[in-house]
Amino acid sequence: MLLRWQIDVMTLGEEEATALGLDTRLLRIVVIAAATLMTSAAVAASGIIGWVGLVVPHGVLTAAFGTPVFLWLLAFGRRPAWS
Repeated sequence: MLLRWQIDVMTLGEEEATALGLDTRLLRIVVIAAATLMTSAAVAASGIIGWVGLVVPHGVLTAAFGTPVFLWLLAFGRRPAWS
């Protein structure tokens, strides 16, 4: 909450934020570290089952769209030069 206006300024772009006096490199590091700590705290509080519950639907969606593409690549992909 303390950095909300600085993060808002970052949406203008890096050059504009720097022109307005922000240290964009430091702000990025702080925001990434804070997001990582909040995520790790949420996983620690809810347990690994909660984390798997967030990841599995994405893995299922990826598999549903990725499998036909992979099969198409296997069927119609070019043969390697060494065979």
